[in-house]
Amino acid sequence: MSDELRLKLMLEACYVSGFSLDVLELLTRGLDAQATRICCGNVSALPKNKKSSDTP
Repeated sequence: MSDELRLKLMLEACYVSGFSLDVLELLTRGLDAQATRICCGNVSALPKNKKSSDTP
């Protein structure tokens, strides 16, 4: 997979998921092209930290 295509996939995933590009790069580093497409295509399945409604 070209770096340009990988970047495009990650930028689209950032927009959809709200994850930063740094996080997605870390999650997909070393993955082959198919695994990167799956990860970036299914970013909604990745865990997200949500703020608690409780305040300290």
